[in-house]
Amino acid sequence: MTRRRFILLAALVGWFAHDGKSQVHMSAGTVPLTDARGVSWTPNICTGWNAFPNPGTYSSPIYNTTAYTAVSGVPITCIFQAPNQLYWVIFHLIEAVKTFNIPQRRLFDIYANGIPLITNVDIYTRAGGVELPVDVTAVAPSSPDGTLTISFRQVQSSALFAAIELFPLWQEGPHTTNNEIPVGVINGDNNSFSLAHKPIPGTVCLYLNGLRIAVGDGSDGVSVALSGSTLLFPPGVPPQAGDSLLVDYTY
Repeated sequence: MTRRRFILLAALVGWFAHDGKSQVHMSAGTVPLTDARGVSWTPNICTGWNAFPNPGTYSSPIYNTTAYTAVSGVPITCIFQAPNQLYWVIFHLIEAVKTFNIPQRRLFDIYANGIPLITNVDIYTRAGGVELPVDVTAVAPSSPDGTLTISFRQVQSSALFAAIELFPLWQEGPHTTNNEIPVGVINGDNNSFSLAHKPIPGTVCLYLNGLRIAVGDGSDGVSVALSGSTLLFPPGVPPQAGDSLLVDYTY
């Protein structure tokens, strides 16, 4: 079972490595936020949206508020100042409505400057469930007037997003790792497993015997904790001999 990543212009992806210096970090909420990485997120500048609270403990506070389509048929529209060039655009998504727990219950398209960028986005299917963060990365050009307009157009139910990041393509961009086997002995005693890279918080999908399990800060005593590039299972519940671990993440 693999996490689905949709990266346009995929041939370019291998040329860059993410350093976290995005030009834009915008959350879906109405107040400034600072995450565990020390990244500052500006409030939502888009039009055509209403806020949907999503209480819970996540790797970043951006997932505690989502923006959804305010008026049926009217897209959510976000206009960013962006000098004329190509940009990485990272969409941070989460299905915040617990009853939207089947595939294609929510579908929407994402446009860049009026041109389809990603179509039929199904957060539930991409994330593997409700209330699970998932990110979608694409490359889009800005307009000659120095702006980049992102719009979310509903197909089935409302469009929905948690945050958007934007930075020039010539800056270091994200790498995605799929089906990595973490380093560590699976023997029923060891609870610490190492990854080859330090993931961007909120992008880790951990699968135990093909089933996705929660990854957070470990404060709830149930989820697996991410500390740098190390995954720490809660005390008393390490993987057992014969279990398999696979990890997808962005770094």
